[in-house]
Amino acid sequence: MVLMKNFFQHSTLGICLLTLLLTSACSEKKAPPPAPIPQAPVAKTSLQVSQLMGLTINGQDVAEVAAFSPDPQLLEADDLAKALGIKNDTYLESALKTIQSQLQTGTPLKNVSVFLGSLPEKYAAECIEDLEGDLCLIEPVVFNCAENLEQKNWSDENYTKLCRSLGRLKAYKPEYLVAVFDGDNTMWYQDVSNAGVKKGVDSKRVVWDVAKAELLSVYPSPTERAAYTKQKTPYDYYQELYKKAGPLWNYNFAALAFKGLPLKETFANFQEFKTEPYGPIPFPEMSDLLKYLNDQGMVAGVVSASPVFGVYPMVESLNSGISLDRMEGLDVFIKDPKAVDSLPIRLSRLINQGRLDTATGQVSKFNNYQEVLETYGDWIIVDVDQVINARGGKGVQSRSIARRHVADRNRKAQTPGDRIDIDDMRLILIGGDNFAAPTDIENPQGDRLKAALEGGNDQGMSEGLPFLEKPGTVPGGTDIVFIRRYELGETQQVTPKKGKLENFEEFVAQQKLIRPTTVGEIIVQGAITDVKAEVGTGGFLKTLPTAVPESAPSTTETQPGTETQGTPETAPSLLPPTPTAPATPLPSNPEAAAPPSPAVPTPVPPAPPAPPAGSVDKLPPLPPSPPSLERLP
Repeated sequence: MVLMKNFFQHSTLGICLLTLLLTSACSEKKAPPPAPIPQAPVAKTSLQVSQLMGLTINGQDVAEVAAFSPDPQLLEADDLAKALGIKNDTYLESALKTIQSQLQTGTPLKNVSVFLGSLPEKYAAECIEDLEGDLCLIEPVVFNCAENLEQKNWSDENYTKLCRSLGRLKAYKPEYLVAVFDGDNTMWYQDVSNAGVKKGVDSKRVVWDVAKAELLSVYPSPTERAAYTKQKTPYDYYQELYKKAGPLWNYNFAALAFKGLPLKETFANFQEFKTEPYGPIPFPEMSDLLKYLNDQGMVAGVVSASPVFGVYPMVESLNSGISLDRMEGLDVFIKDPKAVDSLPIRLSRLINQGRLDTATGQVSKFNNYQEVLETYGDWIIVDVDQVINARGGKGVQSRSIARRHVADRNRKAQTPGDRIDIDDMRLILIGGDNFAAPTDIENPQGDRLKAALEGGNDQGMSEGLPFLEKPGTVPGGTDIVFIRRYELGETQQVTPKKGKLENFEEFVAQQKLIRPTTVGEIIVQGAITDVKAEVGTGGFLKTLPTAVPESAPSTTETQPGTETQGTPETAPSLLPPTPTAPATPLPSNPEAAAPPSPAVPTPVPPAPPAPPAGSVDKLPPLPPSPPSLERLP
């Protein structure tokens, strides 16, 4: 963890001390050591506030900071911990001793400024350059990536980037950090909506019935509808809507197809399609990442355009531990069929408001979707909420997740200092498979909107919350994970989805233009997401197929242990010619995942050596993309 603590002015001579300790540890687990012999507690440093009058710490008068402890006449490590959000007691004691040593020189102390996160005014580099008597302190960091997140089928380059980012995030208050991911083809391969409608038709739950979901007004024409319903199934219609009328109508129909059915019937449909070849299967790598972020206390969530009644159980199948209020999908209105005069209510609202315990009168959260079904399983779907729009939809979903987190935390706050504000929340990571440049969507013309939707809707996540600041040479920023989609065809050839990468690159270029100091790591991870073959499995590609020169002969087969290169048009094969053998780099489901990576030192670059004593004229050279020196307020 790296954290900036700026700047104690202590001398007109202008001495600037930079303390930087960045270590990466990797040690094998050993048997627990013998219980240590009890020792006397280490004496804590206490400074008299009366000797520090006029000093401010992060804009607060020293007396205000000292008021955090039982004795407001003393400035102690606990005061700094609460005022600055720092957990490292050893570091805080060291900082107090540094102040104490300056007091002993008889030199009057001046202001101490600690600028954190998105509102910085000074940084370590400026401190060194200005030599205005500032004392720069940086909190030490230890982060072992291999112990926190297994590599599995992340590419080596992407795993290094990810580890570097996760290491620097350790320097931030986790309750202010938000990471959001798309669902379909990002957290799992294949599509919840597609699988739901297909299984619904196969199981006769979804049929042409005006009491359920009839043809939408946009397609086909009124004179063709009677003949259409005799020739086509609702699943045919669902697929055609995407190209004939646009993605918005396609998303709507995936939920409307189940109109009139009780909620528990949609769950039965989910359980059945999960066992089908076309059923979505989680990417273990993404499940692990989501779980890690959640376990660290960050706000990790999934936002999706698929029906919410499919998103809830699908996200739960990731076993990441995130709660239902961290999940968003295309919402539906449900109604109690026994209460004739009752009004329909959004399913998400019922879930997020919790349930009332009639015995105690207390409201509690639903622990899982099964508890929701026990309460509302007999309620029927009566309508769909207006589908999320392309530009702001997933941004609205992301901000909704953050708002619920803020509200829940503030309800539990013991003191005003424990409360947080939505404006202090920062987006630290977004992940998706289908991005488009946001300027394409700002134009209200329908044709432009449709064209942008064809390019993607995951870009909406970038609009939900402010990005994490990356000022000057201080690494940071909001990371963007792009799952580059490939299709495994019936001939066991792998073909990239056309236009996806180009759209994403345009999106990134625009983000860097409009947010030059806040875009962090760009991670492009290839994955098989569409499986057309009878035999084969989806999953992360540890190595992407590469294009061969136009003059090079093309081939359609791959010898075992090698890769065939080719352009997207030549459909390079990553699999042996035997159709029953899955590709070596492909398996990513729990049963076929790559073997665990060995316990090796984390790929976070090593820290530079500490500067020699007395050498304070310039910053030590930084390693390539080191962990961040900033922190949220």
